[in-house]
Amino acid sequence: MNKANRVCWRVFNKNIGVDSWIIFEPSVIVEINKYRQHQFYKQPESCGVLLGERRGQHLLVTNLSTPFPTDDRTPIGYTRHSEGHQGIVNYYHHQSNGAIQYIGEWHTHPQVSASPSITDYCEWARTMESPANKNKKMIFFIAGTNDDWLGLYSDSILLHADIWPSL
Repeated sequence: MNKANRVCWRVFNKNIGVDSWIIFEPSVIVEINKYRQHQFYKQPESCGVLLGERRGQHLLVTNLSTPFPTDDRTPIGYTRHSEGHQGIVNYYHHQSNGAIQYIGEWHTHPQVSASPSITDYCEWARTMESPANKNKKMIFFIAGTNDDWLGLYSDSILLHADIWPSL
């Protein structure tokens, strides 16, 4: 059985007044683990949306969408299309009476230690320009084969999150 603990990240920047915790439920980590590109360029990148709760300055990631047949996927890139993913967002939002919301995106990289590409930064900026996302904290997660990368968009600034010991 694929087992995981909660995974916690902290974003702290006293210059702009950000002190946020981002916590992933174990089930989300277990699901992402299924898509890690351990075979590097023999597997396509995977992608989806992250869903969860906004709790003041903090975010709790409770659910996600996984790749759909409508997504375009190659070993070094992907295009996530809204078909399927939007249905997952709508379902959890409705089931939770609005508590669970779209809070970010995830994808894989064929790297041991994940880091964003120029394409990632451009796509995230485009996501944050959407009127539905302006003035909201949003997270962007990249799963490497061993080490992950997480960023928090807050007040039009992308901040890197530091991983903390599991809870």
